Order: sequence, then structure tokens, then C-alpha cells
Amino acid sequence: MCTYGNHGLVYDHAIPFRYIQEELLKIVNPNVGNVRHVLEIYQVACLITKEEDNLLTSIGLRSSMPDAGVEINCLARYEAAGIKVIPNPDYVPNCV
Repeated sequence: MCTYGNHGLVYDHAIPFRYIQEELLKIVNPNVGNVRHVLEIYQVACLITKEEDNLLTSIGLRSSMPDAGVEINCLARYEAAGIKVIPNPDYVPNCV
């Protein structure tokens, strides 16, 4: 989590970093390709308000994901908290 100045915004990993770390550590023979693959799937970030961050904490989702079965929904924490995510129209996926 990183708070930006006095603007009340928090940089939040949509999927908590410990989940990303666990997926990376599962890679038997790490190489650029399979590490990039994990990061492209799991490394999603959102700017949320401090109030939304406090809400995630209050419902136990600050650093955990809601139970979702096999498939990971990167926005599941926000959906469980009733936080609306607005896509960034300027986002360029997979740029290196």
C-alpha cells in the first residue's frame, strides 16, 4: 500500500502481493516468460480512496482474497466490499 500525499488515494494491489509472491515461488524453472506470465495475470493495481482501503481492512480483505474457488477474479476484493472499479481509458496492457 502506498498513500499519495494529501489526496486521500491509496495504491492497492488488487490481488494482495503475498498471493503474487506465492505464485512466483511455485515456478519450478523460472525464466522471463513464465515470470512475466504470472505478473501479467496477477499484477493488477488500483487507486482507491483511504475510506475504501479502510473498508477492505474492516471486512478482513486488506491482505487476503475472498473465497472464490479455482478461478481468481482480480477484482473480487473490491466486489465483495461494494467498491466500484472504473477502468483507466489510458491503460496500455502488456507494454514493456
